[in-house]
Amino acid sequence: MKKLDFYLITDTHYFERSLGCSGEAYDNYMKGEQMCLAENQPADRAVFEAVGKDDSTDIVLLAGDLPKNGEYESHLALVEDLKKLQAKGKKIYLITAGHDFNDHPNAYAGKERIPVKGTTRDDLWELYYDFGLSDALAVDRKTHSYVVKLTDGFRLLALNVDSERETRGSVSDEMQEWILKQLDEAKAAGDTVIAMEHYPLIPQQPVFDLVGDAHLRDWRSKAAFLADNGVNLILTGHMHAQSIKRFTSEKGNSIVDIQTSAPVGYPSKYRKVSITDNKVSVKSFDTPDFVLEDGTKVDKPYFLRQFSQMIPNRMASMLKEGREDQTGIQKFLLKRVRSLTVGGVTRLAGFGAKPEIKNLKVTDFAVKLVLPMFEGDPQFGPGTPVYEDLSKFFSRISFILNKVNAKLSKDDRKVDIKELVLSSLYNDGDLSDNDCEFTI
Repeated sequence: MKKLDFYLITDTHYFERSLGCSGEAYDNYMKGEQMCLAENQPADRAVFEAVGKDDSTDIVLLAGDLPKNGEYESHLALVEDLKKLQAKGKKIYLITAGHDFNDHPNAYAGKERIPVKGTTRDDLWELYYDFGLSDALAVDRKTHSYVVKLTDGFRLLALNVDSERETRGSVSDEMQEWILKQLDEAKAAGDTVIAMEHYPLIPQQPVFDLVGDAHLRDWRSKAAFLADNGVNLILTGHMHAQSIKRFTSEKGNSIVDIQTSAPVGYPSKYRKVSITDNKVSVKSFDTPDFVLEDGTKVDKPYFLRQFSQMIPNRMASMLKEGREDQTGIQKFLLKRVRSLTVGGVTRLAGFGAKPEIKNLKVTDFAVKLVLPMFEGDPQFGPGTPVYEDLSKFFSRISFILNKVNAKLSKDDRKVDIKELVLSSLYNDGDLSDNDCEFTI
């Protein structure tokens, strides 16, 4: 019997608080953020502390975007915390990603954003060499990808797809050849291979297939390549969402993508995965509650408030709220957007909204729609007021959608926005996005 247990954490976005995270500039920045920033360091430490207490599991995997925006001091502080976790007997294997280097690092004080020392990609090799690379069976020096033996019968294929900004989120032909070689060697040794990369392999919901940064480039062919060569499980992050999705290739081989949210932004989760032979069990945990120096309790509702204000605040920012160059028309539109209800929109489309949602403000309705796509397991399926009214609304504006669909469609794949959105409102797959068991 082959057995493997490990913790999975991704998108820690660790921020060294002493750099500065307060003041007017900070408050303005946080209005449009899903994640917290001043709370990142203690949130990550709370997760590390919880993981460190589990004596039954000694492997911890981190899937990239380690600091907030590549601040060198954040890297140094995170490394020290990871060493403390290692001292508790944990074996840590990680990959880096786009936010880890050359990403406009700054801090906040008063009315100013303050540039701080950043990190080069070469720095990452030295900083994190002892968290995977030092134990590697093979290394692709160009991409910083590596293979490591996790335990008897299991290898980790740690893939770094964030080496260059122009090709970020893609697997080159050269890298694919390297991967194939590693898979062949693992097969010869009789080892099961688990892959890990930062970008989701499979979009968290169908509509995210339209968002280029929400998944690996050319993800269908890469998923088929991995599945057809014996990789049935991959661990990802990047989108700060809970998602577990299965893809089956034309040859009938399947791969499951376990995408995990950031511990520092709602839904603020990390996971524990247990594998026995070909059976996989996934359990999700909330970031533990903690208290800041001023007595503020940071818990799940705290993270939820930060997430919920993001969408309306970004709408306001698009219409230049509070800026000197905001026009009278923009002020009028912003006022209308804030007062507009779902019922008001459906009346414009020529029908009445369901009583359950007609009085919801459009901004609140937007949060109601998006939130479950990040929490996982959305429940707005056929027969619900949300699904039925959105379906009717899309039908009423089909003359517009048809033109957009034509522009987005390609020769090998036709786009249907209505279908993509409606199928994203509920989880009709065989896997829960949070806790589930399945066979690979």
